Amino acid sequence: MGDVKGKILKEAFIGDVNRGIEEIKKIEDFSDRDTFFDLATQYHSMVAEKYQRILEKTAKMGKKEIIEFIENELKKENAARKKLWEEQEKATIEEFAMKHGLKFTERKDRLIDAILKKDGFCPCRKEKKSENICPCEYALKDIMRNGKCLCGLFAAPDGLMEVLKPVKSLNIDLEDAIRLGKMVKDNEIMEMLEKNKVTVFDFYADWCQPCKEIDKDIEKIKTDEIVIKRINVDEEGKLSDKLNIDAIPFVAVFNRKGMPFTAFTGYLGEEQLRDVIRKAGG
Repeated sequence: MGDVKGKILKEAFIGDVNRGIEEIKKIEDFSDRDTFFDLATQYHSMVAEKYQRILEKTAKMGKKEIIEFIENELKKENAARKKLWEEQEKATIEEFAMKHGLKFTERKDRLIDAILKKDGFCPCRKEKKSENICPCEYALKDIMRNGKCLCGLFAAPDGLMEVLKPVKSLNIDLEDAIRLGKMVKDNEIMEMLEKNKVTVFDFYADWCQPCKEIDKDIEKIKTDEIVIKRINVDEEGKLSDKLNIDAIPFVAVFNRKGMPFTAFTGYLGEEQLRDVIRKAGG
């Protein structure tokens, strides 16, 4: 009986360790290999303590009782893991809405239940692929075009669709679209446009290194057909706040007809920037 018991418990122990190691491997922010081995060692030690506890509890049990005991232990662990995961998934959904200034529709509770039943995958997407985990990567694009995501969980707050109306056909991020939409409706900005010329708005700060890189690129590619409007967010705080410019560098491009063409946050690189301005002038 001792050999049988030892085999059963050893298999459970090894399985537990292996599952833990696989989970640890999924963590993306290892600073080095030592971090992995430290975590793996800690997990191994933790499971070893559990293994010892099970040995003590099953000291007088028979084979059938041991199997039932281990199965019950696994059920408890799985239930605890599931509850923790559900809480984390709900928190992720709430944080997504808060980050992007979105509201929930009246179907929120029913849809979140459906998402949890589908292991976190968006209920309106048929395939279980990484990009379909809720909040899925299509949500913001759906909201920008239709005012809500495809499954109906997230929706644009009141008034946002009016801001997005002039730019909703553009293939840009929601935050950039909101800024660009507000620029279109701002008289001060629209008065800066020059007829028959591409206008590039460059929101920057003196302390911002990526901003300096973009400035260098703009200097290289500007011509008489391109108007550059550089706006220092520290000096023009009221204008920046009004347009929701809370991340820099932010660049907005208007075509020759004075229509919004594109907008982006961050450093694209000279070639991409050159291509964007060339297309805007076409």
